[in-house]
Amino acid sequence: MLGYKRELEATDLPKMDPSRESAHLADVFEANFNRRRAAVEAWNGRLDSGEHVPTAAERFRWKALHKLFGIGSPDGRRVVGMAMALSDTFGWEFWSAGIFKVSCGTRRRGHEDMGYTTTC
Repeated sequence: MLGYKRELEATDLPKMDPSRESAHLADVFEANFNRRRAAVEAWNGRLDSGEHVPTAAERFRWKALHKLFGIGSPDGRRVVGMAMALSDTFGWEFWSAGIFKVSCGTRRRGHEDMGYTTTC
């Protein structure tokens, strides 16, 4: 058993999968974020220049979603979102962690209401 007889060394640990290394993931995330930022800037530019003239239905949808749910902006302008860049980088791992976090928080809240304590 390493660690009891001597200190662990770098050679004792297995080599990490290169696709999971932080430098690689940071590069992928940055590329995904920049790609999404360019798309948002292009969309906002088309709105500002008048190249895209929204229909009455689009304007109504933007205003309704913003007023009812706080989604988007009432004028249709977009902002760069980090969540979608993270989704592009990590895929199902990102979303499954989010679902677990929400379900765990919901379960914890229900147990606290009944006087129980839980840990997730």
